Amino acid sequence: MNDFRTALARELSDQGAPPLGDLVATATRDGRRVRRRRRNLAALGGSAAALAAAVLVLLVGPLGPAQSARVAAGPAGTSAGPTPGTGPGPAPSGAPEPAPTSTVRGSDWPRVPPAMSGKRVPMTAPALLATVLDLLPRSVEHVGGFAAAAGNEPGVQLDLTSGRGTGMVRVLTYPGQAGAFSCRPAADTQCYTDGMGQPVRVSTVPGNCVENTEVAVAHQDGLLVTVLVGTCLAWDGATNPPGITALTVPQAIALAGDPSISAQVDSGLAASAERTFPHLPELH
Repeated sequence: MNDFRTALARELSDQGAPPLGDLVATATRDGRRVRRRRRNLAALGGSAAALAAAVLVLLVGPLGPAQSARVAAGPAGTSAGPTPGTGPGPAPSGAPEPAPTSTVRGSDWPRVPPAMSGKRVPMTAPALLATVLDLLPRSVEHVGGFAAAAGNEPGVQLDLTSGRGTGMVRVLTYPGQAGAFSCRPAADTQCYTDGMGQPVRVSTVPGNCVENTEVAVAHQDGLLVTVLVGTCLAWDGATNPPGITALTVPQAIALAGDPSISAQVDSGLAASAERTFPHLPELH
C-alpha cells in the first residue's frame, strides 16, 4: 500500500502545478465588471430620480423641501397627510382671505391714458376715480353710476357690476386726518393692521344700506381713506334701489390701503383724468 501511495505522489508531482494564472485573471476581470455594473446602475437610478424631479418642477413649479424629499423617496416615502404648515388650514389671524376673482372686463371700461409729468399736485376727484378704477378687483365686469365730491376732501361714488349683480361703493379721502384715527373693537367694529403696517377699522352700520360696511385705513402719509360698501344703490328720487355687496371686506381693505390713493397725484394724470371725466355729477 505504501509503495502505491509513493508511486502516485511521484506521478502527480511530475505533472506540475495547474495553470491558475488565467483563472485568477478571469475572476478578477469578472469581479471588476460586476462592480462597474453595480456602480452604473446606482448612477442611473440617481439620474432617473433627478430627471423625474426636474420634469415635475417643469409641470408644477419649484418644489419645497418636504415635496423634494417625497419625490426622492418615491412611493415608500410618501407622507400619509399634508406636511404641517403646507396643507389646507385656517387663515392667519386678522382680515379674512380675499375671495377668488375672475379676469373678465367689460368693453366699456373707462381708461385714463398715462401722461405722467413728474410734478405732484393735490388729489382731485377725477384723478381719484381714475385711480380707483385701476385698483378694482378683476371680478368687476362693468362700472358706472359715477359721482364725485370735489374740494379739499375728494371722494367718488361708483356702481360695480359682476355676475352676482350691481352694488354701490364710495371712496372718500381726508388729507391730514390719519393722526386722528382710532379703533376700539366692539360688536360692530373690528381692528386690523394691513400688510404695510397701516391701521384698519372695519365697522358695520345696520339699517344704513348706503354705508352698510365702512372700512377706514390710516395711511402713513397722513391721508385717511374710507371705503363705504352699500347694500343699495344711490337715491333715485324716491328710494334707494336694492343692490349687492360689491366688495368683500378684504377687497375693501386692499382698496382703502393702496398707496396709489394718496393726498398728492401726478399733474399729468390729474389733467388726463379731468379730460376723461369732465362733468362728474355731485355726490350727495
